Amino acid sequence: MMMMMMMMMMMFDSTSTAAMSYRQLEDFINKWTLELEEQEAIFLEQATQVNAWDRLLIDNGDKVSTAVS
Repeated sequence: MMMMMMMMMMMFDSTSTAAMSYRQLEDFINKWTLELEEQEAIFLEQATQVNAWDRLLIDNGDKVSTAVS
């Protein structure tokens, strides 16, 4: 997403009078949507892995506490 925003800023700087067409805007939004969906999938995979590690740490912490007492 950041790359698309940078590309857009390079195309249309604040001194430019060029207007973006509806089609260009739609293309940018579609690309951003796809990129966001990809990033969401990556995030969910990582969150699932972190959740599994957290559960493992809690379970092992409980076992340590039981063994020590």
